Amino acid sequence: MRFNAAQLDQLFPFHLVVDGSGRIRRCGNRLTRLLTAERLVGQNVLEAFTMLEPRRTNRWAADSLIKRVVVLRKNDHVLHLKGEVIWLPERGVSLFASAPWITSCADLKRLNLQVQDFPVHQGVTDFLFMLNAQENHAKDAHNLAQRLREQRDALAFREHLLGSLLANMPEGGALVVRQDGRVLLAGGMDLPCRRLTDLGEGGASLADLFGIRGPDLWTKIKDFREADTGQRFLFEDGKNVYRCTVTFLPEVDCSFSRWLVIFQNINEDLLHQAREERMERLDSVGVLAGGIAHDFNNYLTSIIGNITLAREMPELTKEALENAEEACRNAQQLTRQLLTFAKGGDPIKETGDLVLAVQKAAKFSLSGSKIKLHFVSKVPEAITQFDSGQISQVINNLCVNASQAMHEEGKVTIRITAHRVRRKQDLLAPGPYARIVVQDNGPGIPADILPRIWDAYFTTKATGSGLGLATCHSIIRRHQGSISVTSSPGKGTRFTILIPLLAAESHASICQVDQETTLRPSRILVMDDQAPIRMVSKRMMEKLGHEVVAVENGPDAVAVFRDAMRIGQPFHLAVLDMTIPGSISGQETLRLLREIDPSVYAVICSGYSEYAPYVSPEGGGFNSFLSKPFTFTQVRELLNECGRCPALAA
Repeated sequence: MRFNAAQLDQLFPFHLVVDGSGRIRRCGNRLTRLLTAERLVGQNVLEAFTMLEPRRTNRWAADSLIKRVVVLRKNDHVLHLKGEVIWLPERGVSLFASAPWITSCADLKRLNLQVQDFPVHQGVTDFLFMLNAQENHAKDAHNLAQRLREQRDALAFREHLLGSLLANMPEGGALVVRQDGRVLLAGGMDLPCRRLTDLGEGGASLADLFGIRGPDLWTKIKDFREADTGQRFLFEDGKNVYRCTVTFLPEVDCSFSRWLVIFQNINEDLLHQAREERMERLDSVGVLAGGIAHDFNNYLTSIIGNITLAREMPELTKEALENAEEACRNAQQLTRQLLTFAKGGDPIKETGDLVLAVQKAAKFSLSGSKIKLHFVSKVPEAITQFDSGQISQVINNLCVNASQAMHEEGKVTIRITAHRVRRKQDLLAPGPYARIVVQDNGPGIPADILPRIWDAYFTTKATGSGLGLATCHSIIRRHQGSISVTSSPGKGTRFTILIPLLAAESHASICQVDQETTLRPSRILVMDDQAPIRMVSKRMMEKLGHEVVAVENGPDAVAVFRDAMRIGQPFHLAVLDMTIPGSISGQETLRLLREIDPSVYAVICSGYSEYAPYVSPEGGGFNSFLSKPFTFTQVRELLNECGRCPALAA
């Protein structure tokens, strides 16, 4: 315990400080003034005073006097002192904390004492304890202040560090957003907002920082709660794409809960991903190109070989030409398969019986193999509009896959039933459908592979291109249908196809069309940049009794068409190629022809089925479509179709 002389004089004006030998080292200021004639300092305490309590004590021994009432009387004086002895080991002295002890009011007057000379407390020991407690409280207060200063400095450092981290986030930034949508903290070298230094104590709104994108950003942020910590969404500012990670920071008092939103600019990631995907596609296209080149070489070998046989062996001409024609059809199917995947391949739909088309395609696909075909149709016919070539391609791919999976031994079951969609499901509109189920009893598809079978270029076959099922999916979707798969290891694979059917009234109206209507002899204009195609088209149509003029490009077509109108020999029909390198397109050519003669009947002639939608008044104004490559039969059917037009019918 440490205290100074002033404190002792204030608290105990009649105190004595006695050393270990019993000599007085100091006395209180009131005691000094009262005994002015004597010098107490330096005297032995028991020589200057007589000890009345405790009795029979003839020496000053602090250890024996502690916690005992001590009464001293001044020799040759009426003054009595009563108090307690406190040992102060750090100084090697004892403190006699005392006060005058009087027995009557006369003593007050005689000693000239005041009331303040008598301290009021519960005891000297208790008072000194309180004095020590005050000293300890002062120490605690000092230590607390020191800790608060250290915590304040640490908090300021962390705030500075947080600000530096936020300001220097290289590929994005971060926000701290409170419950009302105000932004309290914001920073980052690439944060897609403005006015980062003007947040103020109340923060700033997301609309102030992000403009018109602010409300949409707030809608996404506030939907996240504690269970959604770490959820992500994409944010675009018109130039960059950011991946936003939202973390909810809950507090006991909900009004203090916050959202931490971290923005990461992923432009570089997206570019890298695009480059990787492009390289992967190029690798896959290389594999695909090799497979296509192999198949085309086989078809070309058959075509060239059979043409050579027809020239060298006239007796085999008919058979050789039929074989060459079949090889051309196979090459055409391969080309259509590639176009269906690469460019969309919109189907060229014709009305027909889906049951017959599926059955024919399945028998053809499995002919020559040991696979047994079990075909069951619960409907006598399924009349709809479909591209027979594309549907045959789907059935062929599924049957060939099943045959290869079963190693040429097993059974393929195809069932066709009627199905009705009651309400809109995904991309399926309500109405009647044909359900086609293709099932095998092979080993099945592993569960880890099943989700990827629709991916382009994905294949588990050493020589496969990975286009088969991707093409099937594309074809069925473009027929406004659906295709799905279920498979269990060891139990085979089941593909289910839904294709919309025509309504009964539509079916009846189509069946009433006069199929025997023919086109009267007409003047036909053919435009194509390839001379062999112009020659073949001209000869086929002339064989059918028509007058044909073939030109190479659009300007020539317009000039010939205008001259024909001027001399009174107009063209009734125009067959136009859509893509002419270095010249105007077939669409633009038709526009110019219609300015001369709005009634001209126009036909698209193209190898790209994506032009099929142009056959409509809204699409492009064409009246019909002729797909390349074409046969004599297809040209005749096209001209018969043209003959149903009242202006062209015989």
